[in-house]
Amino acid sequence: MQRFFLVLLVVALFTVVDAASATSTLKFSPVSLSNDHPEKRLLRVETKTGKDNEEERAIAGAAIPNQSKLSKVKKWLSKMKGWSLSKFKEWIKENRDRFKAWYADSKQMKPWTKEKLTPDDVFRLLELDQNINKVLNNRKLTTWVRFMRSYNKKNENEVTLIGTLTKFYGGVPLAKMLELAKPNPYTTRLAKRLQGDQLKGWVGNGLNMDIVYSMLKVGDGSIEKVLANPMLRVWTYFSYLKNGGYPEAYVLIIKKLVTSYDEMELAKAIQVATKDKTTESVSKRLQTAQFKVWQAEGRTPKEIFNKLNLDTKKWPYDPNVEVYKAYKLYLL
Repeated sequence: MQRFFLVLLVVALFTVVDAASATSTLKFSPVSLSNDHPEKRLLRVETKTGKDNEEERAIAGAAIPNQSKLSKVKKWLSKMKGWSLSKFKEWIKENRDRFKAWYADSKQMKPWTKEKLTPDDVFRLLELDQNINKVLNNRKLTTWVRFMRSYNKKNENEVTLIGTLTKFYGGVPLAKMLELAKPNPYTTRLAKRLQGDQLKGWVGNGLNMDIVYSMLKVGDGSIEKVLANPMLRVWTYFSYLKNGGYPEAYVLIIKKLVTSYDEMELAKAIQVATKDKTTESVSKRLQTAQFKVWQAEGRTPKEIFNKLNLDTKKWPYDPNVEVYKAYKLYLL
């Protein structure tokens, strides 16, 4: 609630901070980061005129409150726990561009609404349909989301970001892009949320493990590349969600993988992947699941030793012996 009142206060006193603060380091959400190209003024918005500059100054620093107003603000802030005038000024400095963007978007959306454009129309207009790999950190996506929310308030058929991205780019390419965008600190939060929305949508639409396995072409690559394949991770997340988040889901995943790959070759690949930071987490879960299957089938370490074709004389130097050692340790 305090943050809500602060926003209202910012609208009235947005320019408390000196105009020079525009060059300060700013905090952005993943989708508000600028792309590599200058922002275009869209839909019958003229190149900046004297009036445009005047309006910009009105936001950026013209209406500076007098001392009596600042005293009232200071008194009001003193009643709010953890807030002071200096902290309030700093907060404005950090969020200055967000308020400017909000103001610009609000002005820009009026003609779109007047012309009865749909979110799809605006998505194309902002050229968000041009590059799937850059769409998440395109600052225009924030503008589109604001328009989408405004549109949804006035229309029964709710539009969603995940639905629109799927419509323009396709579910499978989008799934790959979202998984690859997760390590990026600028897109990780949004990518994770959208991936969750996508997987829940697949579950809600009745897709099963086999369908998604084929759809993502998980088993089409070589055994050496399968665990580095982002589609394997996506399918693993889906399978885990589909099966209620139980650890047994990984057993089902292993049983499906051995229909495409030799179980010992898979075991070797999993062992190698446990040493890679990018695949360590999922690989360790898969290895535990595979060992659980072997244990349930009554497999002994000696049998696994033989299946791995380890040389009885040279086996200590064979990298594949790590699978045997790991299974032996698992049974302890």
